[in-house]
Amino acid sequence: RKNGSRLPWSAWYQKPLTVEQYMAEEMIFEPMCRFDADMPVEGVACFVLTSAERARDLPHQPVYVSGFASGYPTRNRAMLHWTLDDIMEAGKGLSAGLWESSGLAANQIDLPQLYDGFSPFVYIWLETLGFCKPGEAHGLILSGGIDSDVPGTLPVMSGGGAIGNGRMHGVPQMLECYLQLSGRAGERQRDNLTTGLACHSTPHFGGAVVYT
Repeated sequence: RKNGSRLPWSAWYQKPLTVEQYMAEEMIFEPMCRFDADMPVEGVACFVLTSAERARDLPHQPVYVSGFASGYPTRNRAMLHWTLDDIMEAGKGLSAGLWESSGLAANQIDLPQLYDGFSPFVYIWLETLGFCKPGEAHGLILSGGIDSDVPGTLPVMSGGGAIGNGRMHGVPQMLECYLQLSGRAGERQRDNLTTGLACHSTPHFGGAVVYT
C-alpha cells in the first residue's frame, strides 16, 4: 500500500495505510481483514511485444521475456478446495519450470513482483519460488526483508502490486518490471536492475514470467 500510494494510476494514490489503521480493521475471515484483499477497479493496460531484433531499433530500452512457467493442480479437488500443501506442491513444479526456462535462479532476480490478490499469496510465492525456505516467509516479512525502501532487501511489490493498486490480475506486477528494467520509472527508478519477475494468481492456477 505504501508503494501504491506513490503511483498516480493507483486506486490508493496519496492514501497510505498505517499499521494502526490496518490493525483496527474488522476481520472478514480470521486472520484476514478487508485490507488483506485487493479492491476491484476498472482499468486497462497494454503491452507491446516485438522481436528482439526490431526492439534494438526502437527509442526505448527493450525489456526481454526470458522465461515463463504455469502451474496446475496436482490433485483433483472440488473447486476452491485445494489445500496449502496442494498449492505448495504445484509451486515446486512451476518454480522448476520457470528457472529452467529462464536460465536464472531466485537469487539472481533483482525485482520480484509477486502476486498479492490476497496478502497470504505473497508468503506462498516467496517460498515456492525459492526466495526463502518453506516456513520462513513470515520471518522474512516481519523483519522488513521485503521493504523496497530499505537497501539490501527484496523490493517485493515495489510497484504496489494488486493490494496497492487495485485488482488488475497481474498487470501492476508486469508494469513495474517493464518500467524499472527499461529505465522509465521516473523518480522511483532503482539503480543497477537487470532482472525482474512478475507473478499472477497462485502457483496452482497461475504463472510467472522472468524479464531481463
